[in-house]
Amino acid sequence: MKKAIVALSAVAVATLTWTTPASAAPPPAFDCPANYSCYWTGASGAGSQWNAPSCGGWTFSGTVWNNNLGSIQNRGNGTVHLYDTTNYTGYLASIAIGGAVNLGSLGDRVGSIRINC
Repeated sequence: MKKAIVALSAVAVATLTWTTPASAAPPPAFDCPANYSCYWTGASGAGSQWNAPSCGGWTFSGTVWNNNLGSIQNRGNGTVHLYDTTNYTGYLASIAIGGAVNLGSLGDRVGSIRINC
């Protein structure tokens, strides 16, 4: 009886897989170009994207990213430091070169970043 259930389950899965219509592949998560650190409003590289063009300090005041970061990928040339305010105070976290993170509720607090190269 157990073998029959397993066999029927395998047939059902194969049938479901076979009859599922083809769909476009989702975009790759964290699609950030080399030599940039990239910032998204959604998790896993979804939503509106901004790429930091160089090292230095950047404030998100007046932008969609202010207190609204969902994820970051750092493919740039320096460590990214996140701050609570738009004047680089209230240190929150750092993302090393090569890092990619979903920020969760922490992203609701980021007002500025500093990239040290």
